[in-house]
Amino acid sequence: MKRICLLAILTFASPALADSNFMTPGLWESKSGKMVVDGRDMTASINAVQERMQAALANMPPEQRKRVEDSMKQTATARFCISPEMASGHTMPTDPQSHCDPVDVKRNGNHASYKVHCKTPEGVMDGVSEAVSYGDRVVTSMDTTRDGPTGTHKIHIESEMTLVSTDCQGVPPLDQAVKAMKARQ
Repeated sequence: MKRICLLAILTFASPALADSNFMTPGLWESKSGKMVVDGRDMTASINAVQERMQAALANMPPEQRKRVEDSMKQTATARFCISPEMASGHTMPTDPQSHCDPVDVKRNGNHASYKVHCKTPEGVMDGVSEAVSYGDRVVTSMDTTRDGPTGTHKIHIESEMTLVSTDCQGVPPLDQAVKAMKARQ
């Protein structure tokens, strides 16, 4: 799950990072919103599962409830650090396992749109995305087509990234995380 989150962040946030006015250096949190897979809105299904989990939590002992709540929070959000170099536009990390072609980035004020083509271990992904920066908040919308072992799938995801702190609180910046991943390969 963490690898999928990192891939999505790197693939679709990186173009936004290439403009120093778009994102502030620091700790960011990304939350998924709407998700549509092959024309089927999965948002209600995801919310229903979360509601059932919340109901089940009420019957758990406090220690177990805390562990489950912590686990649920980790799957619903992803935290990542934007280094000053990334925010200045001097570095744009890419997931070393995604083999993404350079993105086609267009900017107009606080809006950015971009296209990307990636070859992942699971297949090929083509995507278009839009991001709007509101200073300490970035709202994204992305549409992808994935061709892989289970066929072709069209996915629409809306998400929001929020600046948590200008201090990364021990979370390594994405550009350093990518370097570490490359060193392990």
